[in-house]
Amino acid sequence: YILEEPENNEECWADGNACAYPLAEVVIAVNTELKDAAPDVVELLGKWDWNFSNQRQAETYFSETGAEYADVAIHWLKNNDAWREWVTADAAEKIAAALAAE
Repeated sequence: YILEEPENNEECWADGNACAYPLAEVVIAVNTELKDAAPDVVELLGKWDWNFSNQRQAETYFSETGAEYADVAIHWLKNNDAWREWVTADAAEKIAAALAAE
């Protein structure tokens, strides 16, 4: 079950009442030299979308199994196709083959 809280707002926090946390914004920054050295990595980071649903799936598996972080990541990759939109077709094939060998 998920605890439902009132939407986040400054008044709620100021009064010491409980409400949801503000949404966290993830910012990805890279060294400018990376654009030339690894453009595929820069492209992946530009497409990467680790949203709440992805986080929740990973956290649920972790809390239910107590698995190591690497195993949680492998489980998530095997059970979610979102990552395929972040990588090239060639990379997706290689990743899928590596996951199948696990």
